[in-house]
Amino acid sequence: TNLCIVAGGAFSVNEFKFGSYSPGRLTLTDGADVQVLPYAQSFGNLNGKGSELVVANGAKVRVQRLNNATSGAEVNRTVYFGWTSGYDTALRIAGGEWTDRSASGLYFGQNGQGRLVVEDGAVESQNFRAAGAPCSTGVITSYIHQVGGRITASVDGAQGKWASVTAGYNESHHGHVILEGGVMQTPQLQGAGGVGYLTANGGTVESWWNIDTSYTFIHGFARAEIGAKGLTVDTTKCSAQIAQDFTNMKGERGVFRKVGAKLLELAPPSKWDVAETRVEEGTLKVVNADETLETALVLTNGATLSMVGAASTLTLDALAVTDGTIELDAGDTVVVPADRVSLVG
Repeated sequence: TNLCIVAGGAFSVNEFKFGSYSPGRLTLTDGADVQVLPYAQSFGNLNGKGSELVVANGAKVRVQRLNNATSGAEVNRTVYFGWTSGYDTALRIAGGEWTDRSASGLYFGQNGQGRLVVEDGAVESQNFRAAGAPCSTGVITSYIHQVGGRITASVDGAQGKWASVTAGYNESHHGHVILEGGVMQTPQLQGAGGVGYLTANGGTVESWWNIDTSYTFIHGFARAEIGAKGLTVDTTKCSAQIAQDFTNMKGERGVFRKVGAKLLELAPPSKWDVAETRVEEGTLKVVNADETLETALVLTNGATLSMVGAASTLTLDALAVTDGTIELDAGDTVVVPADRVSLVG
């Protein structure tokens, strides 16, 4: 179908397929409850420029694991938007919920362009990947675009290592994660193939793994930028490490906020160009031996900057400590312009 609205009701399907030869839109709304059966072989293989599946106003979609029709054994399965040669094929979450137990996850793009847009509500899957496709004029980029709501990368609903949000795949499959609001819960937010991009201009990324040791959390992007509305990283669940350069967004410099009691490591960016780095809870540890961060560092609420066992010289644009601690080894140095230091408490 090219246009369909399902308001309320509960039903099960093997496959959604619409807009095969021209743009199509399916809207699930008003509490519609859709279960995709375990033996479904495809889902979201939507063709046609501008096709869109909208989950709105309390509607729910539950994608089950795929089982082998003969043995019943579980097999990996990927849900694609933009699998075929169509362009701009989207899944839009607008106040509804999408729960995916399909093992491999949700992929946007492959031979066409795919987009995930989260405005409100929640979407959960093991893996999210935006990876576009080659075309006659170059390369099409696929997008994961969050302006509100919640994105959760989990393993069967639980925190686990083998889950991620990824942009890019290889030189022919580019991806871009745009975070403008809401909360993204993921063990890893990463770029791949040298063609993944991250724009953070609002919103929170929460480290989402059930371990006690630090692990590489945000990494691998060819370009990552923080805009005027900033980025918050939450380490309440577990410690984490950022191994990623961050630049300004077209000249706009925002605030990087660390919240959550557990450790966050910087290991090591060669470019950290943000107006302020605010440590509001827990510890920020600088791992590189000699680091220059183009930022004003602010410690509040008993937070800690640590250089112990790692950094020997740290150069900052400014330093403000209203209620916090700086931990140093003997011989460590923090270099700040004299007129840009404020120490209170």
